[in-house]
Amino acid sequence: MLTDNELAILSCFFPDVHDRTAKELETMAELSHEPAFRTLKGLAGKGFLKEKKYGKTNVYEYLWREESFLVFCYANTKRLLELKAKKAILLEQARETARHAHARVTLLLPPYEKKEASIICIGATHDLETVEAVLKTKHDQAIFPKIIGKTKEEFEHIYQDNPELYRCIISESIIIEGIETFFKEAYEHDDHHGR
Repeated sequence: MLTDNELAILSCFFPDVHDRTAKELETMAELSHEPAFRTLKGLAGKGFLKEKKYGKTNVYEYLWREESFLVFCYANTKRLLELKAKKAILLEQARETARHAHARVTLLLPPYEKKEASIICIGATHDLETVEAVLKTKHDQAIFPKIIGKTKEEFEHIYQDNPELYRCIISESIIIEGIETFFKEAYEHDDHHGR
C-alpha cells in the first residue's frame, strides 16, 4: 500500500512521464525537503523509481509497475478536482458531452477557458454534430467548448498524423470518461514513453 507522500510523489510523473529531479518532485508534491528525500529513497528501494546521479543532482526515473494505473487515476483525479474548483461549469459541460456522445474516452484539452477549450470524444457512438448542436442550444452557444471526434483508429494514429496534438493529449488533457481505456491505449501500448 502506498502512503499519501508516496502517492503525491508518484503522481508528479503523470500525465507526461519523464525523468524528474528531486527538487522538481519536492516542489510539485508540495513536500518539505526531508519528507520528500525519505519518500524518494523509499520509493527507489521499493522499485517504483530508479535513482540516477548527475553530479550532485539526484534524478528519478519512473518505473512502470502494476500499480501505475492507480497512480495515474490518482493524478487525473487530483487534476479533475483542481479544475472543478476553478472551472466547474466547463467540467460539467465536458461531463454532459461524455454522457450524450457515448464515447469510449472523453478528454478535456486546455486552455481551460470555456470558449477556447476542446473536448475530444474517442469512439463516440452518437453523431457529434447533433450532440454539439443540442448542447450549444441548451447552454450559451458562445461559451460552449469545441467538440472533436476521433475514431479508435484515428486515436491510434494521432502520434504519426499530428504529433503536437498527441503531445497535448498525453501531457495536458484531463480524462473525463474512459480512464482505463485511455491508460491502456496511451501508456500500456505506447513506445513513445519508453515502455
